Amino acid sequence: MQPAPDLYLLFKSKPSLGHKLKIFAKTRGVELTIALVGIFIGFATVLVSYKVGIHQEILQASRMTDSYFNGIVDLYAKSMDENQRINLLMIARTDAIIEDLNRLHKPEKIASVIGFVSNLKPNLFYKEQDGDVLREKYIYLGHLDLSGTTLRNINLEKARLSSSNLKDSDLTHANLQYAVLKRVQFENAILNNANLNYTDLRNANLKNALISHATFENANLEGAIWVNGIRCKQGSIGHCLYR
Repeated sequence: MQPAPDLYLLFKSKPSLGHKLKIFAKTRGVELTIALVGIFIGFATVLVSYKVGIHQEILQASRMTDSYFNGIVDLYAKSMDENQRINLLMIARTDAIIEDLNRLHKPEKIASVIGFVSNLKPNLFYKEQDGDVLREKYIYLGHLDLSGTTLRNINLEKARLSSSNLKDSDLTHANLQYAVLKRVQFENAILNNANLNYTDLRNANLKNALISHATFENANLEGAIWVNGIRCKQGSIGHCLYR
């Protein structure tokens, strides 16, 4: 005959994990459900807040840009000829909007502002001798994130873009003659038919950039990373020396 089970041993034995979970579910099921619902609601609230925040940033950037365009057009209409005071006001407003948009990480909005000024008064991007008076102030375009933007046919002659990020940007037919482009990121950028004559491209990154029919006459390429990923040697003026 089968021996009778030892009731004491059965009583003292440890319950299995499954049994423990069943007991926990029975005794703490309501609390667990409430906790899970709370976590879900908290996560959903954070997600909604994030989406609302992004939407508000987009609206803010759009309103800021629209207000800027309207203000600049009004200033320009007051004096279409060269006017030192109007120029300085346009420069100040442009600097302010670019700084705000760069802080909001809106490269496409910054590109639209730059394109607007380029079509209106490209000479505001550099110091200029205006009659007997030298205009010292200009719109500085250095240290900006312009990655992935479209700047086709833009006129940025003599502009200063040191250390700006133009990775993956489209600069087809851009006029960058005499521009200061030190340490600019042009990786994967499209520079086909661009005018880069007399530019300062020292330590710029042109890796994998498309440069079909682009011109580099007298451009300083010393220390730049060329399209093949090799750094240009000293004496690289007008073309990259890397062998």
